Amino acid sequence: MGRSPDQTIALEVEIAEPARLDRWLTAHLQDLSRNRVQKLIDWEYVTLNGEHCTNKKATVQVGDAITVTIPETKPLELTAEDIPLDILYEDAHFVILNKPAGLVVHRNGRYCWPRGSKTGPG
Repeated sequence: MGRSPDQTIALEVEIAEPARLDRWLTAHLQDLSRNRVQKLIDWEYVTLNGEHCTNKKATVQVGDAITVTIPETKPLELTAEDIPLDILYEDAHFVILNKPAGLVVHRNGRYCWPRGSKTGPG
């Protein structure tokens, strides 16, 4: 599977409603969530009138030129771990298990422990 190159989108403000940059972009780039737009602004992928803009609350005005660069997608590097699970019930549609305290279900970067740990933190 190939990687997609950066995509640059040039926009011109014809109607400055909503006035906040992040909300305006969300309204005009409907494939992107507001959270994604805010991250692109934070990471300096958005220019307002030729200048990098990291202010999500910047006010857009009629005639402003906005450029958004959507960076190339990068493959996730996930590795499965062999974690012993206490399975209470399993069929073709779902599994019920007894999740031990400390076992992270949705890893988000804040909850992370050394590789090789099978039981989680502590």
